[in-house]
Amino acid sequence: MDQLPRLRTLSILFLAVFFQYTCGNAINPILAPLAARTGMSVVQTGLFFTLSSLVWLIASPFWGRQSERRGRVNVMVIGLVSCFILYALFGIVADWGLTRHPSPLFLFSLLLLIRIASGFFFSTVPVAAQAYIADTTCGMERTRSISLVWMASGLGSIAECGACLPQ
Repeated sequence: MDQLPRLRTLSILFLAVFFQYTCGNAINPILAPLAARTGMSVVQTGLFFTLSSLVWLIASPFWGRQSERRGRVNVMVIGLVSCFILYALFGIVADWGLTRHPSPLFLFSLLLLIRIASGFFFSTVPVAAQAYIADTTCGMERTRSISLVWMASGLGSIAECGACLPQ
């Protein structure tokens, strides 16, 4: 009976990390075609990857401290909601750019700001999930539970690629 709440909690953590990684990587396969159709350079396209990853790296310790102050669940909710909003906004702006043909530099600037913001919030869920597991487990259980977090991240990356395959 004690294992059921634990299993439910780990399932929620797994799904949260899976969602975060699926969203976070869903833009990657569309960046090159989007850049080609809107006139962005190869360097600009590379900046989408580089700067968002750099901001993610820098923001991770910040979100670790926030999960201590605000609570693990609150930080994960911030991350999941921001992921949804920012990636929807990225899609809306990209679609606008494809249909309205603004200046490539202006479109690049808007999309890059969104991507940097998403990089800032991206680390919320995995950081808070790992902290929660560290708080509530020890020994082999901790190792298995942390492995689930990283399995979810890998599967989220795979699922994102599968969603982008031609139909």
